[in-house]
Amino acid sequence: MKSGDPCEEARRLLKKRFGDPYKIASAYIAKLSSWPAVRPNDGTGLQEFSIGLEQARNAMSGMQYMNDLNTASVLRQLWEKPRYLRSKWTEKVSKIKNTKQQIASFDDFSQFVS
Repeated sequence: MKSGDPCEEARRLLKKRFGDPYKIASAYIAKLSSWPAVRPNDGTGLQEFSIGLEQARNAMSGMQYMNDLNTASVLRQLWEKPRYLRSKWTEKVSKIKNTKQQIASFDDFSQFVS
């Protein structure tokens, strides 16, 4: 494996496999959207979901399709996965809205789950 930035290497491999950024973004959105629900007290499941979110964020951070992860429909699908954290996530969204004067993003959700 080449030395250097792991994110760049991941993007290079994804581009080689899927061809273009739109396909990469679509693949990540589909993967996260079809993720199974994380049950209460399932630390392993929550950790795997967190890793999946981080992988998507890292791979898509330099692409023009990163905003596709910030759509209301994608975020709604994702916060349903760890449904038992809904009230805590709702509190976090309110805090973000009040302090930053903006809506919660995929980054915010990813950090919350981590």
